[in-house]
Amino acid sequence: MSDEQRADYNTMREIAPYTKLKPEERMGQTSKIIDVLNQNDNINLEQAKKIKAYQLNQPYVKTEGNNIVKNHGDGSMNIRDKLRNTIHFKDWVIVYSCGKNPKYDDQDADGLVTLLSKASSVYGVKFDEPGFITCDSKCHDWKQQLGSDIEKNGKPQIVVLFFSPYEDKFYGEMKRFITCELKIPCQVIRKKTVLKGKNPMSAASKIVVQMNQKVGGTAWEIIPQEGAYTSRHRTMYGSFAISKGKKGFTLAFTGTINNEFTKVFNYCKTGYKNKETIPQADFETMLVNWAKNYVGFNKKGPELIMIFREGLSTQQIQRQVKDEIGALNNVIKKIGQKTGKENYNPEIVYTIVNTKINTRIFDIPEGSTHSNKFQPRVNNPQSGTCVLDELSIDQMYDYHLAAQKVTEGTCTPTHYIVAHNSSHIPQEELAQFTYEQCFNYYNWSGAVKVPATLQCANKLAKLVGESIQNDVTSGEVLNSFYFL
Repeated sequence: MSDEQRADYNTMREIAPYTKLKPEERMGQTSKIIDVLNQNDNINLEQAKKIKAYQLNQPYVKTEGNNIVKNHGDGSMNIRDKLRNTIHFKDWVIVYSCGKNPKYDDQDADGLVTLLSKASSVYGVKFDEPGFITCDSKCHDWKQQLGSDIEKNGKPQIVVLFFSPYEDKFYGEMKRFITCELKIPCQVIRKKTVLKGKNPMSAASKIVVQMNQKVGGTAWEIIPQEGAYTSRHRTMYGSFAISKGKKGFTLAFTGTINNEFTKVFNYCKTGYKNKETIPQADFETMLVNWAKNYVGFNKKGPELIMIFREGLSTQQIQRQVKDEIGALNNVIKKIGQKTGKENYNPEIVYTIVNTKINTRIFDIPEGSTHSNKFQPRVNNPQSGTCVLDELSIDQMYDYHLAAQKVTEGTCTPTHYIVAHNSSHIPQEELAQFTYEQCFNYYNWSGAVKVPATLQCANKLAKLVGESIQNDVTSGEVLNSFYFL
């Protein structure tokens, strides 16, 4: 299905009864198909089988001070404390249009400020009175009025675009202007979401967390397991994602630059004709700039480098990973030269990530009966269910991880193939780290399907490929979560 079809609510609702089968329905239909196919003498398919799975430890998150928020065991968290690091919005602007009744538009803008102030109190975020920039209904005027204000008053901490429904068409152009030309964070807020939605306070709360994160705050911090390998080594981890946009394919990278994995570096290039022929030099450029940011922040090079790479099939792994590891080794040499260590040789873990797989994992409740055809009562696996596998491809091993607790349809786990590993991190501990980082995506209070940097890289690639449509390779925004 195309992205347009997936975005169509009515289309997705009509096909949901066929695509969102409950675990028992999925198991039953799969079993029947296998029975039918096995009636052919030349076909011998195996029915579902029992496998050994591990339940990874539920991570804890730290908010302001030493407040600990434990997730509910289903991959969700309820963040209702002061955030880990909060921002005081002293200099921010709201841009909106005034129509035939400017009084009502002004009231809507004032209502937004009031709503954000109320929603932010529980998080410890403060909002001073913003600057108000009024425009007509043309995108050109929005850019002109905002540019003039910045020329007169300087760059604000963040620009809030307050859109009416008919102004959604400005989204891409304004995002491109503010991100690539002004190089400052931007928050788009739709009037129908916060003023006419079913739960305005809930929507405003999510917006407050996003704005705090975009300007340099930190919502929460993951507490690693005691004695964790990544805690005992200076670790930086990052992810590559590729997305198809309006001008070709987009390559995005997001990587952490501090040991708490809360500060990031981003880099994004677009316009590639083929995702399989992206130059090695472009991968190396992203990694070099990442390394510069890490060393600049820590004054030392990392001892462990972990990279998650999406967008490769099993057949492409051998060739592509070899080239990308070559690029990473060139970067390591440069880090050694920068830090004055001739024999600098950090450990590397390079993992391929695939979310579009046919594998399904089911949980068999205690006391569930089953026949020889293996048709027991089954549920979706719990958040943190991990199946460790062994592959016969060189030195690679793989694992399947269900980070989220799926409540609609059948769970599809994420497949991780460790294509290169020069570290001594135990396999179970690598899976635990991966699971913990699924909780570190600040646009969702709970686990996402993949580690946070990969989720961020995917979000960045889609934003740039579909809306900004321009390389984002410079400016302060590279060290922010501007894409949330």
